[in-house]
Amino acid sequence: MREKGVPEKYVRIVQDMYGGARTKVQSSVVLTRWINVQAGLHEGLSISPCLFDLVMDVMSRGIKDQAPWCMLFADDIFICCTSREEVKQKTECWRRALEDRGLKVCRSKTEYLCLNYKSGM
Repeated sequence: MREKGVPEKYVRIVQDMYGGARTKVQSSVVLTRWINVQAGLHEGLSISPCLFDLVMDVMSRGIKDQAPWCMLFADDIFICCTSREEVKQKTECWRRALEDRGLKVCRSKTEYLCLNYKSGM
């Protein structure tokens, strides 16, 4: 938030919202004891999508190309290139950059769509 120029009073308000957060998990058989929440955004808060967008904007700095060649949709990344090899290279660049910043890319959910488009058809 600070990197994006958010005033310090708002940074502190968000820190207070997230500091000491706890939750319980309901399964089909039991409600767990209290668990300290140490990562992630609170679901259902109206500020959560904005915080996520701020974080992803900072995390993707230096690797994100201009739309339509690279677009972010929530936690999905759309990469458009002119060759399969270029897509692989950019995907690997994103993976390295995000993992270096503490995020994890789920390779089993990574999908590719190749189009063989030729003008005049």
